[in-house]
Amino acid sequence: MQRFSSVFAGALAVGLVIGLSTRTAQASDSDKLTYLTFSGPVEIPGVGLPAGTYAFKLADSATSRVVQVFSKDGRKLYATFFALPDTRLSPAAGTIVTFYETPAGSPEAIKTALSTGKMSANANSQ
Repeated sequence: MQRFSSVFAGALAVGLVIGLSTRTAQASDSDKLTYLTFSGPVEIPGVGLPAGTYAFKLADSATSRVVQVFSKDGRKLYATFFALPDTRLSPAAGTIVTFYETPAGSPEAIKTALSTGKMSANANSQ
């Protein structure tokens, strides 16, 4: 019985660690909530963001034109901006983020962010 309890406790601990681990990009269908992690500073309209994980979502899922960027925990709003639709010919195999060209030494400016399996994205209307 002691051995069963030890094995069960170990399996439970492994399950919790795997279940609670964070992923680089995750998305929700209703508001297109997507978590993106950047290893260096990036720019979005109106603000520069240091390296870190941020929550990108649609302010109104009905119009899908206004994007909001929050801290990972969703407590701090960094920016709200208009975006234009951008379409691909085939679904994305993984989360794809494209950037505008920027001068050397400047943070990369996000152009589009496309979630896994999607064929359309919102492009930054910078």
